[in-house]
Amino acid sequence: MIENLSTGAFGAGIGRLLPVELAALEKAKTPLRLFLTLSMQRSGQHLIIRWLCRSLGEAIHFNFCHFRRRGLAMALTPRTGRRVVYQGDAIDDSGIQTAADLYPSLPAGRFAALLYSLEDHDPADPLLRRIIHRYRHCLRVLVVLRDPYNWLASTMQLQDEPADTTRRRLERCKRYLTNALHEDWPLSCPVTVVKYDRFVLDPAYRRQLARELEVPMRPAAEAALQEVPAFGGGSSFSGTAPGADLRNAVFERWRHFVDDPHYLAIAQDRELAALDSALFPDVPSAAARRAALGVRADSDAA
Repeated sequence: MIENLSTGAFGAGIGRLLPVELAALEKAKTPLRLFLTLSMQRSGQHLIIRWLCRSLGEAIHFNFCHFRRRGLAMALTPRTGRRVVYQGDAIDDSGIQTAADLYPSLPAGRFAALLYSLEDHDPADPLLRRIIHRYRHCLRVLVVLRDPYNWLASTMQLQDEPADTTRRRLERCKRYLTNALHEDWPLSCPVTVVKYDRFVLDPAYRRQLARELEVPMRPAAEAALQEVPAFGGGSSFSGTAPGADLRNAVFERWRHFVDDPHYLAIAQDRELAALDSALFPDVPSAAARRAALGVRADSDAA
């Protein structure tokens, strides 16, 4: 969904006046670390989340969150009730469950870290700004970005949606990229931007990220990079099946749409091309992709 999940009739009205909270924070008895990730769907954020949670050693990931009324508060809660508990080498994935089942499914006692992931969410959402402000003393915000041409191909491969919906999704993607380029996020907090391409390809980049987030580089976290997380059905092209050439394949998704007129019409957006050129100059096959798609960047667009 590209629309804010918090902007229904209630969310747009009295819900804006209620206090905000993080689901399950009370039961976790104040964790040592809090993380919040923002990303467009199909941007590879679940691979990065699994790497981070395995690096932490002990964490609970609340997936695909939105703001839902809980009592007299608006709680950031997984939309499908899905949470994944990481404890050492063990991973307990609840799968989709009801909101009523979420809290009983959580382990007792304090956990070292909680992570809340949001997808296609407007970073200017007032509820999001408020939740970040409330927990700013212990919260780290990560934004995961993927080069827009492979992101678009993966999105179109998975989503069966009208062209105007894809266009609206594209506009939000461009907003994410513009915020990243100008380091101008409407969140009133420091943001760590993670580029999916560099994360997948460059161990030095992952070491730098681990240092910035103050987490160790555990062997189990690096091993997780060979896995395909099952969220959203896994890869748009290959599902959850691992492949020896998966790391290279994710940079070639655009090739599946070189003859698709809808894809080409979007790909030739000059603002998008400028953002791509500025933020992802070294993505594999970038030069071949620009030539094949007839992409020309407007240097003033970004």
